[in-house]
Amino acid sequence: MVVLEGHDPPFLETCKGCGAVVGLCPPGNTEEGRPELTLAPPTMFVGGPGKARDVVGMLVVRRFTRATRTVTVVWRCRELEYYGGGTKWPDPASYAARGLSKGEPMLRRPGVVYLAPMPGGNIISFNITAEEEGEPGAWLVAAIDLVTVYDDRGRVATPSRNWRYTGFDAVRTAVGIHPGLQGHDLTCMGELFVATPQDVTAFEVQERERQVIHDGRHWRFALKGDEGY
Repeated sequence: MVVLEGHDPPFLETCKGCGAVVGLCPPGNTEEGRPELTLAPPTMFVGGPGKARDVVGMLVVRRFTRATRTVTVVWRCRELEYYGGGTKWPDPASYAARGLSKGEPMLRRPGVVYLAPMPGGNIISFNITAEEEGEPGAWLVAAIDLVTVYDDRGRVATPSRNWRYTGFDAVRTAVGIHPGLQGHDLTCMGELFVATPQDVTAFEVQERERQVIHDGRHWRFALKGDEGY
């Protein structure tokens, strides 16, 4: 077996001989294990930290196109951190507090990819713009679970074990985020988009201060049962 080339997550592998993705079931399982994907509207990304809390459990969908097939990987977001910085949600920990120029990624319309360097400069985090255009605000995706993998030939793989990625760099690598996705629209179905699960009310969410930031703002949201909660 060989790991797929490009910006693929580390668990995806393909057979050298036939190109089949490891773990995908034979044809005939066309619907079993495939979640219903409802594209997230731009309005879902606006509403401050309260909206960030509401959307924990949303689905992040990544499509990898190869010469012979397209593989779709579906992740569930387990943890988000909200960052503001505007007049409505002042936030000294946000990049916006240091001043932003018109056109900078964090000020783009809601629901687009915003890649930001973490302190130290060696790690890039996967963020989603989360306020109206021109108003600073973003969700930092901090933890994800693999839900399922399927291809365009009707083969579906349900993970045999829990593939969980926690940490900014781990999430970015697993989802296959690369610099070319800066500004990518997550509200349109393409190589990367966000979908709402069938019942977001089914998730119990807990909140606390953001990692390494102790300012009394409980803007870190995670599904109940995650370590550290």
